[in-house]
Amino acid sequence: MSYINEYKFTAEANAAYEKGYNDGTITDSLSDVKNIVLDQEVVSYSSEVGTYTFDYLDFEHFDELR
Repeated sequence: MSYINEYKFTAEANAAYEKGYNDGTITDSLSDVKNIVLDQEVVSYSSEVGTYTFDYLDFEHFDELR
């Protein structure tokens, strides 16, 4: 499912996404990562470089998402 991408990640989650995208661990777009979290609550990406996990707590104002 695709959501209108009005939901914002926290600064910390955005920084983790950028780091993971730049080191090649995360291959999905930021929009796709957010949509996956909204669909299934959590998503993880792993490589030999490290692991990045995102969940609903990575959204600003996550109380409004519940």
